[in-house]
Amino acid sequence: MHDCPNTPNGAMDSRAELLNAEPSANASWDEDDRLAALIGYCILDTPAETSFDDLVELAVDLCAVSSAAIHFVADTRLWCKAATGGPRGTSQPRDGSLCARAILQTDPLVIEDLSQEPETAASGRSGFYAAAVLRTPEGLPLGTFCLFDD
Repeated sequence: MHDCPNTPNGAMDSRAELLNAEPSANASWDEDDRLAALIGYCILDTPAETSFDDLVELAVDLCAVSSAAIHFVADTRLWCKAATGGPRGTSQPRDGSLCARAILQTDPLVIEDLSQEPETAASGRSGFYAAAVLRTPEGLPLGTFCLFDD
């Protein structure tokens, strides 16, 4: 893990940008730039934050789904910042993940039946999945806001 500046208010302001940013329409980006931006937000491996937890809870209520999560896509892993119906603060491999696929999309990724997808078919997982990309104001994809339902 890299060292983030010891400025809690600055870090919180940056994280608030993720929740409030209206990203540019620029769909082209470089993976090194994307990873540098993600690291610059100092969000990986941080403790729970009420604003992120509130968002996933609100999404479950508004969208009438069983769970929601916010994942950030690092170089080799996904890191779960907030989640309902599952553990947060955990990592899983990036390769073969739906979130890694979703950050390549310009529009939200919607999958009606997970049992039909190569990433999830072997696990026996089924149900609905939708992910919207979380982008910097410059349009760099950092992660996803996901909804899941049985």
